[in-house]
Amino acid sequence: MTLRSKQLRKNIGLAFVLKAIGVGISFLQLPLTISYLTEVEYGIWVTVFSTMNWINVLDMGIGLGVRNKLAISVSSNDIASAKAYISTGIFSMCCIAALLLVVLICGLQFVEPQALFNTQDIAREDLYSIVFWTGIFVIMTFALSIVNQFYYAYQDAAKTGMISVFGSVMMLGMVYWLTLQESHNLLYFVFAFGISSVVSKAVYIAYFFVKNSDVFPSISTISIRKMYEISGIGIKFFIIQICTIFCFSMMNILITQILGPQYVRTYDVIFKLLNFFLMLQTLMLTPLWSAYTDAYVKQDYVWIRKAFHKTNLSLVVLTVLMVLVAWKIDFFILLWLHIHVDYSYSLLFLMVTYQFLMLLLGNNCYLLNGIGEIDWQLWAFIVAAPLMVPMAYCFSVYLNMGLVGIVLANDISMLIVVATVMLNVQMLFKKWK
Repeated sequence: MTLRSKQLRKNIGLAFVLKAIGVGISFLQLPLTISYLTEVEYGIWVTVFSTMNWINVLDMGIGLGVRNKLAISVSSNDIASAKAYISTGIFSMCCIAALLLVVLICGLQFVEPQALFNTQDIAREDLYSIVFWTGIFVIMTFALSIVNQFYYAYQDAAKTGMISVFGSVMMLGMVYWLTLQESHNLLYFVFAFGISSVVSKAVYIAYFFVKNSDVFPSISTISIRKMYEISGIGIKFFIIQICTIFCFSMMNILITQILGPQYVRTYDVIFKLLNFFLMLQTLMLTPLWSAYTDAYVKQDYVWIRKAFHKTNLSLVVLTVLMVLVAWKIDFFILLWLHIHVDYSYSLLFLMVTYQFLMLLLGNNCYLLNGIGEIDWQLWAFIVAAPLMVPMAYCFSVYLNMGLVGIVLANDISMLIVVATVMLNVQMLFKKWK
């Protein structure tokens, strides 16, 4: 077994343990969240948070660009280049975060929050504060999230799981404390999220540089040339991220605007339960990204092909398990949240189909992203993402399909992307053979 394969197995094993802990915490946290927040507040929080998550793609692809370039430097044992990429990446992220802060403060002056969230149940001033502080914390987390790319590039992906678990434990503790208080405010929940996210990432940034002091950033190693190198592939990742987050986040926004925030919970609960299998897949694939990069630099195409076929075998297992959970989804929702969710079988079928498409997409895109072959998926996302909104509105309103129509539109958009990337991978394999 190669050193790369041993390291990959170690990372995947640790990632599964950490994710199991993280999922357990999430399963405990969601009932507390639903208990603490009203139905309208929950819909608003999910919508605000998913919308603010668009900020995470406004790094112009710098994070993923740093990941690929840094992985190449680490694979080649080029410490000077690694330090330059880290310094340049941190500097770039801080500049973007400062700009986003200005945009947030100025932009909120022109927004009517009650109209935006289609509700009068929460006062305008309270909604403004909720959006403002969520934005502040998301921007801070955004700047600090560059640390994840450092760990990925060093093929130490398990550390990113530790960051997540640390933050989740803090969040769970604070939300539980909130449920014990007599006072109730969605803004308190926002602060619990913000403190846990910022502190967890700050601690692990410090830990990374204690362990890797030879690449500690400095102003003198910030390089315009390195910035161009990062942004070359980074801008493509950026466009793909924009399209991906657009598709994910628009679901909650479309449901809120077309049907009302009270319908978000039905979609979100089923989505979170089925999305568990996508999280399992991500655990296996995340360490593979930089491993694919390392193998591609060393032209080890046989290893790449074997690793890819193993991910396809895991896809079959995950799909079977997901279908079994969907078959008894009422039982799992009642066991987990102690609530009943109204849904149609057509909605459930379409949501299972969407998760299956995402599993297929993950297997293929992690390989393509790792080796930097992303042009095909770039154009597929550019075509598919803009189609989702008009299709969702047409199916939901004009064809009177409601929530089912919105999910169907998302499925069709994703099918376009999946078919494209699968063809791209098969053509690469044929070329290497």
